[in-house]
Amino acid sequence: KQALILKATHKALATGESIQLGYKVNRATSYTTGTANSTVGSTETRLVIPPSDARFREFQFECILAASGSTSPTITSIALLYDELAEETGDF
Repeated sequence: KQALILKATHKALATGESIQLGYKVNRATSYTTGTANSTVGSTETRLVIPPSDARFREFQFECILAASGSTSPTITSIALLYDELAEETGDF
């Protein structure tokens, strides 16, 4: 499989809130994280997976929530857009 985009949808971010997505493929030792989204009012955070990291058998993701006030971001869904690579056969 080839990962393309990791996407989280969430309630609109308030001042001081942020969401940061990360991933690791094939049981890597550490996560690769994207830039934190702290845009007030934003309802979607995306992380494009670079081709050098995209091919996988196992895919793990993380969602880092941060807040500086009394509220916290609320995630409503997380999805991975990927290509099955159905035209390929055998192991990679």
